[in-house]
Amino acid sequence: MRRGCPGKSDESVAGTRDPRHQQRIDETNELIAVLTSQVTTCDQELVKCQTEARRADARRQAERDRLDTQVSGVREQIGRFSLLLERADRIGQLWDNLGRLENQLEAKAKAIEASSRKQEKAREEVGKSLGVLSRHFDGTLKDLLGEDAGGQIEIDARFLHPRPNANVAATGAALGTSATVLGFDVACLIASICGLGGHPRLVLHDSPREADMEEAMYHRLFDLIARLEALFAKRSVSFQYIVTTTTPPPKSISEEPYVRLTLHARNDEGLLLRRKLVV
Repeated sequence: MRRGCPGKSDESVAGTRDPRHQQRIDETNELIAVLTSQVTTCDQELVKCQTEARRADARRQAERDRLDTQVSGVREQIGRFSLLLERADRIGQLWDNLGRLENQLEAKAKAIEASSRKQEKAREEVGKSLGVLSRHFDGTLKDLLGEDAGGQIEIDARFLHPRPNANVAATGAALGTSATVLGFDVACLIASICGLGGHPRLVLHDSPREADMEEAMYHRLFDLIARLEALFAKRSVSFQYIVTTTTPPPKSISEEPYVRLTLHARNDEGLLLRRKLVV
């Protein structure tokens, strides 16, 4: 105003009352009232906003909890799916192994079937061979002891077992045992001559004594071997049968070419093998 405000004509003088003092107070009070009203409105709006914020925060927390629950479920499902994938891979490997094993099993089954056919064929051949050998054994016993005698050959995993019938046993323990042993040896010899087995066709029976062998069976043994040799006629005989005996053989074969050597025990030269054997 001192500088000459164009809107003021009078310069304020200290100690004088401002004519607009009350007006300014009223204007200020009105402004205060307006501002107070605005502050009140703002406070109300703030309360509403705070309430809404709390509600929003509660909703946010609820959504977060729901999301965490869903994520936890999803993670659990992902874990299960991962485990299922591992199991699926393992099952795939097992399936491939199963395929290989099935192929191997099929090959083994074919091999077993082929082996079974071979075994069956071998059993048939063994059965036929055993039947042939049993017939020769049965016939040999009949030649040695008579028509009522007989027997068969049985086989197991280790041995051949000659089984004479009851009529052989009825002849006595010593005679039955001698007939069984001699019959089995001669039956194996005959079977080999007929092409069965790998018998060397060399048989040596040492010193059958009259006390151990009935004379009739003793003569029948020589007769049987003589008939077997006669079957070759003019051909070379394919076996050799040696009996060292203290009892004279039948007259029909008591000379050459049947009697080959007369033995004695006076010295080693009179022994069969030119020496004494200790068993």
